[in-house]
Amino acid sequence: MIISHAHRFIFVKTNKTAGSSMEALLEKYLQPGDMMTLRNEIRNDETSIKRLNDRGLQIISRHNRNIGSHSALIDAHQAFPESRDYFSFGILRDPFQRFVSAFRWKTGRKIKRLLDQNLQPKQLETGLQDLFLDFIQNGNSKLNFRGRNLLQSVSANGHTWCVDRIHRLEALDDLEKDLAASTGLQIDCTAMPRLKSDTVALPKQVNLFTREAIRWITSQHQWELDNLGYVVPPVADSSTPAKRSE
Repeated sequence: MIISHAHRFIFVKTNKTAGSSMEALLEKYLQPGDMMTLRNEIRNDETSIKRLNDRGLQIISRHNRNIGSHSALIDAHQAFPESRDYFSFGILRDPFQRFVSAFRWKTGRKIKRLLDQNLQPKQLETGLQDLFLDFIQNGNSKLNFRGRNLLQSVSANGHTWCVDRIHRLEALDDLEKDLAASTGLQIDCTAMPRLKSDTVALPKQVNLFTREAIRWITSQHQWELDNLGYVVPPVADSSTPAKRSE
């Protein structure tokens, strides 16, 4: 999460949507007194932390331990009431690709063990599909918990909140326009660094999306399909997209 008092914006970081890369990009524009949580790659890097301190940037967790990297917009508003008037935004991504990214990140060792068995292509694909489906069904990725629920949700007492804008990772030129209009910042999102790129690669010919995997992902992320224009991918062993759930 980033809270910029100087530019009056809040960036709510979602999971597996290039959030750390976006934080690294936005960090360059922050001014003394602006606040951010620590990304994984700098969390234990004293040199990087000293650099932030020397710039006068504030580590949010040192001011409020209830706010972490993946905290909801409402947490920022409650901790820093002045931020209620700031422009707030977050990023979502094609939910099917988010699941693949989370699968590779969280299940890398299991995937590598399967790849190292030198299986026949169909056996390998079936094994990866089974591993992927187990990952989805057991809820290990928690993508809505660290996704749309951070950007818009309803609390136990019925209070609703939503960021001003939810952007698609695949169309960040729209974010550039929003930031320019809302904060005056001219940011080139194509300059966003690539982080966390050391995850295990999957063979290009492998299609993880069985009908059951698609059904599970669709049931959890229908909102993105309905509101952000994402589409269901082709089913494994078929060129026909799966039927969307109603």
